[in-house]
Amino acid sequence: MYCVHCGIEMQSEDRFCRQCGWATPGAEAAAATPTANPNSFKRLMRSWQDRKLAGVCGGIAEYTNTDAVLIRVLLVALVIFSAGVALLAYFGAWIIMPLDRSQILRTPPPFSQPTPAGNAVG
Repeated sequence: MYCVHCGIEMQSEDRFCRQCGWATPGAEAAAATPTANPNSFKRLMRSWQDRKLAGVCGGIAEYTNTDAVLIRVLLVALVIFSAGVALLAYFGAWIIMPLDRSQILRTPPPFSQPTPAGNAVG
């Protein structure tokens, strides 16, 4: 493969010409495809979409990539076997964990049913 700008020979995996810095056609295609940012990480946040009370179990389920029902069942079992200490931990997580506000803009609030006039009830 040759650089279309200066004509120097390039290797097939090169994205830019090492002499003039001109981008190869493969460089534009690679730049157009989204890649994961290696510096990004998942944050533990309360869920807006998958919530029954405060979204704590839904947020933990999204963070661990598991089903929210499983997290809720585990929480109920922990509340029973820990004599209520897990319930205090749940309320602490409710206060500490931030709400995932990016989900608010994408979805309607839970438990809202549209009426024939188009207004939300609830």
